Amino acid sequence: MKKIIVFSFLLLNLFSFSQEKKIVKNGYITFISNAIIEFENLTLENESVTFINKISKLEMNVSVASVKKIMDISGEIIYETGNLRPGSIVQPQDPKPVIVEKSADEKLKYQSASKIYMNGQKLSNDKLESLLKVNPNAYNQYKKGKSGSTLGNVLIGGGIGLFIGGGISNLMASDTSSGGSPALLIVGLATAVVGIPVKLGGVKNIKQAVNSYNSLPKKQVSFVAKSDLNLVASANGIGLQWKF
Repeated sequence: MKKIIVFSFLLLNLFSFSQEKKIVKNGYITFISNAIIEFENLTLENESVTFINKISKLEMNVSVASVKKIMDISGEIIYETGNLRPGSIVQPQDPKPVIVEKSADEKLKYQSASKIYMNGQKLSNDKLESLLKVNPNAYNQYKKGKSGSTLGNVLIGGGIGLFIGGGISNLMASDTSSGGSPALLIVGLATAVVGIPVKLGGVKNIKQAVNSYNSLPKKQVSFVAKSDLNLVASANGIGLQWKF
């Protein structure tokens, strides 16, 4: 009889423990998908978890089956993979953002130093610079490349102009006793030759700036911004449906 009473008492304690309500003021909840949300006023009871999302300020209710771990703000694990583990201490983690990559239409396409496209549309210099400013390194590299490309064009164009002008001058002077001078031809040719590597260096920097922009993620959003919250109605009533 005594054994039966002791056994019944143990079963009662076990049942009470399984039904114990846990309330956590602040912390982080990790889902089976490894998404993490910072919460406020979490209640863990039976098979249900209710909490306020600290980012959206919305009240959420999820099944314990979808939860991997619950940890309070101090790092104490309140719940983990179906087991209550009070007293375990780990280092608190920041909520992990969801990274959204750029689509093909959102990436830049280089055609020339003055022709860069997005989704088939040629971008103006102001529009392109505003896009690149999200990455200071890409923006500075583009500005450097643009300056180099412009200077290279000036040197090449000026050198060709001097070379042509010198040639015309020499042709006109060929019928005179002075006979003309090769100075403009030499200066023009040298200037154009110097301008070529300057322009190529500028083009290289612009291409690298475009590649840097394209390699960046589109944005980082919170888990809630990626999730979908809907109002649904059924025979049992009206409620919220949360998909992630």
